[in-house]
Amino acid sequence: MKTSLLFSLFLLGLTPVSFCQISLEFSATELFITGSPDSFETIGHAFITNKSSDSVSLRWVREEIDFPDNWRSGVCDKNQCYPSHIFTNIGMIGNIPTNNPILLNSGDTSIIDVHLYPEQNRGTGKVRVCITEVSDPDNILGCINYDFKLGVSSTKDFSKNALKVYPNPTFDFFNLQNAEGVGFVKVYNTLGRLVKVFDASFEKNFYVGDLPSGMYLINMQSKNGKNIKTTRIVKKSLMP
Repeated sequence: MKTSLLFSLFLLGLTPVSFCQISLEFSATELFITGSPDSFETIGHAFITNKSSDSVSLRWVREEIDFPDNWRSGVCDKNQCYPSHIFTNIGMIGNIPTNNPILLNSGDTSIIDVHLYPEQNRGTGKVRVCITEVSDPDNILGCINYDFKLGVSSTKDFSKNALKVYPNPTFDFFNLQNAEGVGFVKVYNTLGRLVKVFDASFEKNFYVGDLPSGMYLINMQSKNGKNIKTTRIVKKSLMP
């Protein structure tokens, strides 16, 4: 179903004024995409069309919501495809500026495709891409939600995506977000050796400050010992 969005006071239910309005047509505002975690990528396809009488210059921002730790995503528009570390076509990525607006004449269309790279990890997650005019980045013209579901067959798997380990990297403690159902937390080094075990029923802050710096695997289990999720964490030292 196509949705027409007007960039004007008309959005607020008020009488339109006489200055130029921006009208974009979205091919969809919510996409549900399924696929296999073994595929290199899964793509959600969408389009935006300039229905205004004048040309427009557009900016997009990509947001990952409840994403599995090892998933990556990227956006392709009419200009190019962007790698996963680029979250907008107009802005600063670290110290590097990105300035590649989508220029659409009246009636022109651009793809707004999201490419998901699951790295053979099953799960669910959402990517939201919101569109604004370059000259007015605080006024959102519309958003497209890409809901990905890869290799998931039961509702229990949906809750795993919200289970997070933070902060990551850490210097001393880590915590769990949305940890309902977690009974035990086990920490393994990269050789597969068990180095710590925590009872999540009593402990909420998990101390790893005495471990050497490096990468560790955090395995979360239910109270009856069933595996829930395993993720990576980087432990850093406070010493230079």
